[in-house]
Amino acid sequence: MRVVHVTADALGPWVPQLRALEAGISYPIDDGRDRFELSHGGGYHGFFSKMGEAHFLLALEGDALLGCVAAVRKPVRVGGAEVPAVYLADLKVAPAARGRGVPARLLFRALSVWARSPRRLSWRFAFGAAMRGARGDVMRAAKGVTPMKLASAVARLHVYFERPEVLAALKVTGAPPPPAGAGLDLSPEASTEVVSTAGLKDFVLASTGAPWPLVHLPRGPSGWGASHAAALARGGRALVQQGAPGPACFALDDRLEAERHFLEAQGVRPGAVCTVYGLSMTRRMATVPWVHLATSDI
Repeated sequence: MRVVHVTADALGPWVPQLRALEAGISYPIDDGRDRFELSHGGGYHGFFSKMGEAHFLLALEGDALLGCVAAVRKPVRVGGAEVPAVYLADLKVAPAARGRGVPARLLFRALSVWARSPRRLSWRFAFGAAMRGARGDVMRAAKGVTPMKLASAVARLHVYFERPEVLAALKVTGAPPPPAGAGLDLSPEASTEVVSTAGLKDFVLASTGAPWPLVHLPRGPSGWGASHAAALARGGRALVQQGAPGPACFALDDRLEAERHFLEAQGVRPGAVCTVYGLSMTRRMATVPWVHLATSDI
């Protein structure tokens, strides 16, 4: 097994195998009543390149792809200050190669690439997002000697999937205002009410063979305005006006209890859990009161 480092502009020769790898992996949805496969589009890297400078580590045996991970260099904001970061995503291993230490090999190579160019590829915070399934999340692969064990959980996010018309009809009177303290915003570039990843990252449903018409409400606390509920209502109204069927997707940190309880009182409840794991090289991360990651980046 060998691991190669490829930048987005050189990924082309590997795209057919990357697309075949993701087409062979499905995920449950709606309490197991349906499943979906991911599709990152024709060029594969577009979803990642849109976030920042994208790099890919590919595990190969001969010319056969055994696994991959993407690393996106992007700024995050913590305590109101910008911090250079790297977002590790899209960790996949071919079913036949599982149990062979592929994730560890990929991440050790990622560290090696960074160590050879620490200034050009500088970062102060590394993080990844892991959706929780019936068997836990991707950290169950952290066995033996692996860089995955350097990371720790920095946030548990509740992920919501709701119909736009429900959000548009939210009662916002009495909604809690945005949290007073500056937290950790992992998606500070989110500046619009609604985002679609159609064509860049599609969730193809097994039941229909077509992409799930998922849209995202990506803004964090600094972009909510009067309240989180008000931001959701604005996004819901925009989607209704567009005729978008949804569902609309967004996430809330577990620590934002007032916001979660306000939504629950109106029948809006989460449908999934995502854990953010991180490795920090700065003390700024020590006491953040909340973490935001747009679902359009997960």
